[in-house]
Amino acid sequence: MTSSDSRPGGAPACSPSTGSGTGGRRRWPARMAGAAVAAAFMAATVGVPHAAADTSYGPIRVLNHAVASDGKCLDVKSEDIERTPVHARVQAWDCSGASEQQWSSHPYTQVPTGEFGTLQTLYQIKNLRTGMCLEIKAEGSLVAGVQADVVPCAAGSADTIANQLWEEQPSSRGFVVSTWSAARANASLCLDLKGNSDDNGTPVQQWTCNGSTAQVFGGSLGS
Repeated sequence: MTSSDSRPGGAPACSPSTGSGTGGRRRWPARMAGAAVAAAFMAATVGVPHAAADTSYGPIRVLNHAVASDGKCLDVKSEDIERTPVHARVQAWDCSGASEQQWSSHPYTQVPTGEFGTLQTLYQIKNLRTGMCLEIKAEGSLVAGVQADVVPCAAGSADTIANQLWEEQPSSRGFVVSTWSAARANASLCLDLKGNSDDNGTPVQQWTCNGSTAQVFGGSLGS
C-alpha cells in the first residue's frame, strides 16, 4: 500500500479532564483503597480475572461518518513495516481487509480508578501483520499531536508499559480510546484522526479529547 502525505490540522481542545480529586466529596475509605490496590496487583500478576477473551482480529474503523462503511480503518504504514517494523506509524486508509489493518484487543490488567477505586480494564491492541502493539511513544505520552505507532508487545506492571495500554470507553457509536499514560495523569488525551480528514494516509494521533467523531472508533475493540 502506498500512502499519500497527510493533511495538517487538528481538532480544537475543549473538553477538560475528569480527574479523581476529592474536593468536598466523600473520600475513598482506606480499606477500599487497600482492596483495590491488592486487586490491581493480582491482575498485573496473573492477568485480568474473569475477563472476556481477546477480540478476534478485525478492522478498527474510524466512525467519523454517519455510515460506518464510509469511514477509514486504522492501518500500519506498509513502507514503515518494510523498512523497520518497530515504530511503524499508524494512519487511516481505505478499509481493505489487509493484515496491517487487522487488530485484536487483549485484556492485559485492571487498575483502580476514580474516587471509589472502580476497576478499569486496560488493553493491549495488537496488529496482525506486525505482531506488535499500538502505542504512543513514552517521550510524547502527554503531548497532543504525537502519532501512534506499533512496538513489540511488552510485559510488566501497568505503570511500566503505560504507553501501550489503552482504556476503551464506550460512546454512543463506538469507543473513545486513551492510553493509560494519559489517563493516570488525568490528561484529557484521546486517539484521534488528525484534522478529521478523509484523506488516505492521515495520521492517527493523540489529541485533546473533544467529543468529535474523529475520536470515535469501532470494530475490534471492547472485548
